[in-house]
Amino acid sequence: MIIVSCITQTYGLLFNNRRISQDRAILKLIYNQFINFKKEHSNIKFYMNDYSYSLFLFYLNNLESNLKYCEYNIFIKSIIVSDSFLLEAEQYDFCFVENNDVLSFFDNNNVTGTIFYKWDKTYPCDYYLSLPIDFAQNFVLQTMTEHIGHSHSTILEEIYKNEKNS
Repeated sequence: MIIVSCITQTYGLLFNNRRISQDRAILKLIYNQFINFKKEHSNIKFYMNDYSYSLFLFYLNNLESNLKYCEYNIFIKSIIVSDSFLLEAEQYDFCFVENNDVLSFFDNNNVTGTIFYKWDKTYPCDYYLSLPIDFAQNFVLQTMTEHIGHSHSTILEEIYKNEKNS
């Protein structure tokens, strides 16, 4: 699976009961990243829980007219909503994580990559993304791209690949 998360500089996921992933520029980046990745891996799915689905549904409904119809349909049909989505995902499936503990999936070597969208700020968060101690040894940074966000001037997209799964 490929873990996709929106985080602060300190890997915070939620602060003051608000999600980091509310920035619509991030959601568009995630959408585009998935559409591009699906061109190489046509059978991949986009997994998330109900909490995250409400965010994507709102975003997609507000942007539908600006998206290519065929890509929009591909994206919508690829979404799978499940409370146990992390157990269901396969090698290249995207898993959008906002409020889930993923550490055991790293430990079991189920994570083939990560895509982090990092805000340029640090906030006192209520919930953090747990990464294994050996993350830096096993995951190699493939690309790092700076984007302009809607709510923040800088959002850093970091794509990592698990070298143990190569």
